[in-house]
Amino acid sequence: MMNWKQSLCTAIAIVGLTACGGGGGGGSNPSGNGGSDGSSQPPVGDGGPAMRVDGPLDAAQAPVSEQLFGQIAGATAGTPLEPVLQCADQAITFGALDIGDAVLLALQGGAAGGDPQSALENGALQIQAAAMQFATDLQNLLSALATQQCASAGGASDGDNGGQADDGGNPLAGTPLEPLGDALAPVLAQVPGGNGGNGGTADLQALSDFYRALNQALQDGLSQVPSEAKEAPVLGGIFTTLSSTLNDLDALLFAVSIFDSADATAQVQNTVNHLLDNVLTQIVPLAFIEMQAGMEGAFTGQIENGVDQLTDALGNLQTLFDPLFNDLLSDALQPLIDPIGNQLLPAVLGPLTEALAGGGVGGTGGAGPTGTPLDTVLAPLSDLLSGSGGGGTGTPLDGLLSTLSGLLGGNGGDPATLIQDILAQLLGGASA
Repeated sequence: MMNWKQSLCTAIAIVGLTACGGGGGGGSNPSGNGGSDGSSQPPVGDGGPAMRVDGPLDAAQAPVSEQLFGQIAGATAGTPLEPVLQCADQAITFGALDIGDAVLLALQGGAAGGDPQSALENGALQIQAAAMQFATDLQNLLSALATQQCASAGGASDGDNGGQADDGGNPLAGTPLEPLGDALAPVLAQVPGGNGGNGGTADLQALSDFYRALNQALQDGLSQVPSEAKEAPVLGGIFTTLSSTLNDLDALLFAVSIFDSADATAQVQNTVNHLLDNVLTQIVPLAFIEMQAGMEGAFTGQIENGVDQLTDALGNLQTLFDPLFNDLLSDALQPLIDPIGNQLLPAVLGPLTEALAGGGVGGTGGAGPTGTPLDTVLAPLSDLLSGSGGGGTGTPLDGLLSTLSGLLGGNGGDPATLIQDILAQLLGGASA
């Protein structure tokens, strides 16, 4: 039986791009995973680099990968959570945003009064290849939940199947996460293709239909996952981000399939907005910290406001392809990412690393919310973020929350203030 990875690689090969073994496009560099020649090719197991897209969203990918995903993965190095974070980084930071990049690059061709249908048709092969790469990234993430290997982070050993289920079955079978794999497996085994070869065509309607089915399968599967797993710090944030991201990609590819350039641009904005919100507040367990401290929204609301300010600029195609955009987008992200990456995460991850080193990881899993070895990491992480302690909240988070208050207290208590200044510089340059 052809397994998930083989069927997806076949589909990508049909559109003439080698996303599953050698070759591939450009893209951004996930934490430290660049090629020896300085290229930005993230490796995919022993099969070669993933297909990545160079585009205007690259400036967001690098800091999110390196400062956020990279730090959490580093703190959990050698534990079952590390490969899950690596695969989540590939799927969320790179796979999803590369679809947005592919759409924006296609729309650029019709931005100056051109025909949006022709522009999207001309970019259809790259859009489809990016969409199939995300599907590959998603299946790698599902397998990492069970196998403790991330094929898209060089986790495959010679002769194995990159951490995939060799019989094409559900790698999560026998665990509380089994419904998620059961829902996704039949969809991931049926992928759309084009008419073959580098000169082939891509069927944007079939691609939209595939993503509609993939989105529905993910939502159905997640609805049957135990709430304890969906509410766990970090892992629950990954589930939340995947749910939101696939909803947005479904809407984006539908707009592309009917050649609605205005809605496609708006859906790229939505995708980036929701993805950044979720990575910054859910995968980084800031919302979990707030909940434990009884301070829901105190800090996440300010971050969401800053993300709104940032993503408003994505609706202007002229701005997106201005030569200044990459540098200024990176600058605008820093008021959001720097406090989290430089001070919040070290404050959380230092004690976590100590807890894990002190014996927090062991056994084979099976008794926790996921029924996998992940439970041996989720338990000390949950204890760290919700255990009793001194201070006003009665949790170990009082010092951390005080630090956060100080970090976000500048710029009028809202990181959006500094972002507005940077965006004004960006928009002024684009209109000059």
